[in-house]
Amino acid sequence: MAASALLKSRVRRPSYLNKLVTSTDDLIHLFPDGAYVGWSGFTGVGYPKKVPTALADYVEKNNLEGKLKYSLFVGASSGAETENRWARLDMIGINEGRIKFFDKHLSMFPVDLMYGFYTMNKPENKLDVVIGEPVVER
Repeated sequence: MAASALLKSRVRRPSYLNKLVTSTDDLIHLFPDGAYVGWSGFTGVGYPKKVPTALADYVEKNNLEGKLKYSLFVGASSGAETENRWARLDMIGINEGRIKFFDKHLSMFPVDLMYGFYTMNKPENKLDVVIGEPVVER
């Protein structure tokens, strides 16, 4: 995928442009069953939509309901089209005690994450993959 001039003007590390993918389907392999997934929060504007939706589409299309499960860590509230859909597809078990799910106030979440509170019982003590909404202040 070729980067547009506008995208090139916004990227501070041009080497990252070489890592662009043409489709969210190209990212599915980065989310194995049992992965600890983190994503940014704030409903409406500050949480990722494309990749979580593509993962849910993949689960539906391949009849993988209940077969791909994740522990999800969110820095603030996300949207129903992602979290609720993941729960309906049995990708996360909100309030069931089967899969870890945290939605903590944004001011507290990063510190707890940095100190390993959420991953302390996991080998290597870290999240497997993180999806964020990139933001640059000018």
